[in-house]
Amino acid sequence: LVGSEMCIRDSNRSVVPGTADHKRKDCDGTLEKMRIRMIYMAAGNSRRFGSNKLFYPIDGKPMYRHALERLAAICERHSEWKIVLVSQYEELLEQGRPFAHRTVFSPESRDGASWTIKNGLKEADDAEAFVFFTADQPWLREKTMEGFVCEMEKQHADLGSVCQGETPGNPVWFSRKYLPDLRALSGDQGGRKILEKHPEEIRWYPVAHAKELEDVDYNCLLYTSPSPRDYAAS
Repeated sequence: LVGSEMCIRDSNRSVVPGTADHKRKDCDGTLEKMRIRMIYMAAGNSRRFGSNKLFYPIDGKPMYRHALERLAAICERHSEWKIVLVSQYEELLEQGRPFAHRTVFSPESRDGASWTIKNGLKEADDAEAFVFFTADQPWLREKTMEGFVCEMEKQHADLGSVCQGETPGNPVWFSRKYLPDLRALSGDQGGRKILEKHPEEIRWYPVAHAKELEDVDYNCLLYTSPSPRDYAAS
C-alpha cells in the first residue's frame, strides 16, 4: 500500500491488477472508474477448424468458456466493467448466460465479424469504452486481460491493443469516440481495420509470450499445445 491508496503499485507506479479497491475512485484518488463493456465475440463459423470450435472440449469444458470464465472473474473485481456475450448459437448463449451481464443473439454473424461487433454494440450503448475479446484464445491469461484493460482505462486511451513484439493481437480497446467507425464496419471487417487507419492513436500493451495471443483456427494446434488451464495458472 502507498500512503492512503487502497492498491499495490509496481516499480513504474502502475497499479498491479486485482489490488485496487474499485468501490472508490480510481486508486490514485483522481479518476472515476470508466463504464467499460467487454464484448465477447463467440460467433464465428469455424470454417477452417472442421467443426464448431467454440464447443470443442478442452480440459473438460468447451473452448469458448476458458477466456469467458476468466473475464467473469475479473469483472467481479470491477463494478463498472460488464460483459456482453454475442453469438449466433443459441445453445452457447444459454450455457454462457451465468458468466455474462448481457447476451446478444446474432444470427447475422454468419455473414461476417462486423455483425458480431455491431450487434454487440447495441447492448453496450451506455459505455465509455469497448473492449473486444475473441472466444478462441484459450491460453489468454487472466492477469493479461485485466492488466490490459486497467492500463487502457488509466490512460483513457482512444485505441489500444495487446501485442507480442511487433505482432498485434486481441483483445483490442476502443473509446466511444470510435463508435461511429465500429458501426460502419461491413462484411467480415473487424476492428483491426480502424486501428490500422489510426496507428498514432494506439496504446500498445506488450505480452511476453506469443502463446497467449494464439487463436485456434485448426484443431491440430491443440495436439501440440499445453493445457489452457495449466498455462493460464503458470
